[in-house]
Amino acid sequence: MSGNTHDYLIIGQGLAGSLLAHELAELGQRVLVIDDHHRSSSSIVAGGLINPITGKRLTLQPGIDYLLPAARTLYRRLERRAGRQFFIPLPMLRIFQDDSERDYYDSRIADPTYAPYMQPLLGDDLLRDVHAPFGGCIQTGCGFVRLAEMLAWMREHFMIEEQFLQADYSHDELTVSDRYAEWRDCRASAIIFCEGYRGAFNPWFSHLPFQLAKGEILDGVLDGPLHPHGHIINSGRWLLPDEDGDYRFGATMDWHTIDTEPSSAGRHSLYVAFHERFPTFKLTITGHSAGVRPATTDRHPFIGSDSKHPAVMIFNGFGAKGALLIPWYAKQFASHLVNGEPLDPAADIRRHDTTPD
Repeated sequence: MSGNTHDYLIIGQGLAGSLLAHELAELGQRVLVIDDHHRSSSSIVAGGLINPITGKRLTLQPGIDYLLPAARTLYRRLERRAGRQFFIPLPMLRIFQDDSERDYYDSRIADPTYAPYMQPLLGDDLLRDVHAPFGGCIQTGCGFVRLAEMLAWMREHFMIEEQFLQADYSHDELTVSDRYAEWRDCRASAIIFCEGYRGAFNPWFSHLPFQLAKGEILDGVLDGPLHPHGHIINSGRWLLPDEDGDYRFGATMDWHTIDTEPSSAGRHSLYVAFHERFPTFKLTITGHSAGVRPATTDRHPFIGSDSKHPAVMIFNGFGAKGALLIPWYAKQFASHLVNGEPLDPAADIRRHDTTPD
């Protein structure tokens, strides 16, 4: 592929870069994904959680009526091609952490817009293995994506289609004009940065107000069957069951330490939190990973082109909700680039453009 001309160079093969490359290729575009084999990708270690209602105030995700169908549709389409399951739909047992969270639930359950995504518990049977003094509820429309497995398959697919280059990207080797971007001997109409948290240090986009947060996750096995079966359990920290009997438990939230190294403090914090919530079970830790969430101060992603260099673009800033948000935004951005469809103004980086008209 050396020396070829492409429509788009995409930097990063995490979830954002992979799904955007997929959507652009579906529209007939020639893409080249450049990645350093996920050395800094938070997607590889993330839980891939899809949850329409989040936070202590039990807030319904804006746009959930189109975001959730878009995510389901894209993941199912990838599953059919791969011949394996990536998206695991599961109900969520939401454990209230205090009286105020219970009060929010009382108001939400009376709101008809929440009805498709929230149900009351019928009795306390689902809480029998969980320390839940404030009760809980059932959230629907939830699930998780096996991100590491899906991204590995997508990488193989890109390689087969000659759409992938494993390399260390360097800004020093990038040349741009109004009409093209050229990196080493790869030329394209535009370069799109999908770098995750490294976008905050990208000289083209470092002015954007990223809000980075490190998260750590434990993998482990339990010493017995946990009730309820077939549910995600969320009590500020989430517990994801997998079909092989393993569990993932996470995640921490650290706004101060921005690295991808698992820490003894993070491990201890998660271990204590697990045993406080599930006091009758022993968790044997089999893995411990860390990543950095590329969140934003206004909680909207960063999508669009540099105001002075239209061939330099970004697709980033999805934070902890990437598995839910990215499928719809990838399709929209691809349609914007190829068909001229308008961008979502809330996501367009021009909202942060301080250049005078």
